[in-house]
Amino acid sequence: MLAKVSRGLGEAMVGINVDEIAVGHRLAQRGW
Repeated sequence: MLAKVSRGLGEAMVGINVDEIAVGHRLAQRGW
């Protein structure tokens, strides 16, 4: 069922690296 409704969606979205997000725009600062 999921494969059937997922047809024609196109390419997946490109992710972003957390290091590319300014500290003030992050939702939470984690100790990684």
